Amino acid sequence: MDNYARQAMLCDFYGELLSDHQREILEASVMDNDSLSEIAGSFGITRQAASDMIRRCLKTLEEYESKLRLIARFKTLEEGLLKIGELSEDLEGSKAREIGSIASKLLKELEA
Repeated sequence: MDNYARQAMLCDFYGELLSDHQREILEASVMDNDSLSEIAGSFGITRQAASDMIRRCLKTLEEYESKLRLIARFKTLEEGLLKIGELSEDLEGSKAREIGSIASKLLKELEA
């Protein structure tokens, strides 16, 4: 997973655990792809303060992931469901279609 995708997942999974101010700055950087200058202007802080805040927030979210492992579990479930869906396509019969349908529904639920 590339760094941008990792940061986006950290925001999605753990962003609510940050203060509103921290979350807004981090989301401006990661989700909106705003530059440090844009973030500094929007929040009335220096570029250095924005950079420090983003770095500290990402470190905090990485610590949450190292303890809770929600992203790792999500990825494992997602990969397993994708594999089940692929394998069910190679089978015939109503049970194979049902298995594929269940895997598809669970994948959509994970992504919601």
